[in-house]
Amino acid sequence: MKQVVISNSTEIKPRNQTFQFLKALLIIMVVDDHCGQKLGLMTSIFPYNSFYMPMFMFVSGYFFKETNTFWTNTKRATKKVLIPYLLWSFVGWGIAFGLTFAGLNWCSEITINKLIELLFLNPLVTINGPMWYAITYFWVFILYSLVNVVVKGRNSILKESVLFASMLSIGATILFLCRNGWLGYNYTFLNYRLFIARTLFYLPFFHFGYMFHRFIERIFDKSPKLLGGGGNRLCLNQFSY
Repeated sequence: MKQVVISNSTEIKPRNQTFQFLKALLIIMVVDDHCGQKLGLMTSIFPYNSFYMPMFMFVSGYFFKETNTFWTNTKRATKKVLIPYLLWSFVGWGIAFGLTFAGLNWCSEITINKLIELLFLNPLVTINGPMWYAITYFWVFILYSLVNVVVKGRNSILKESVLFASMLSIGATILFLCRNGWLGYNYTFLNYRLFIARTLFYLPFFHFGYMFHRFIERIFDKSPKLLGGGGNRLCLNQFSY
């Protein structure tokens, strides 16, 4: 692995270019899907909202480091995800409060229930409503870090495949329950069913990203003809952050 050195004391870590391009494409798709006038890139192939959020989980799982301890992962996720999420949630509430003060009804009162929901489900106001994914990702990451502690000896593709099948079965069950009205209940406290549904639905996508990096990608690297011959590979280089 070759590193680019700027000076004697500064180095730039190489990045996986394929996944950089993939993340850029996903970001474009997210922005486009939330615009009034959509470009509709690749919508003839698949609907946006069935693809990009699970793929973000897949990408995150790809870079998961199983060698980190649970507490290391928790502190890192808290610093890089939870704290910025909370900060921008309150910034969004402040903007909404200003708009409400100006005569627009954008702001609602901060209650205990709202704060609990903030920690598990959604931001305080709809201005930054799409940030629900950040808190969902945080809890998926924490849960997967816990799985990493419980499941020992993570060097067998058979064991990881069984784990993936179990997670996928749970996710499919959650999806079936949601389609049959499991979430259709009026809650006066935290909508814990939605929290459970989101977390368990996205968990297998995160795990599949980890599996792809650990096992599947190596198969393509060793046998590039599986992808159509030549020097083509699914990933250009196997770099980590």
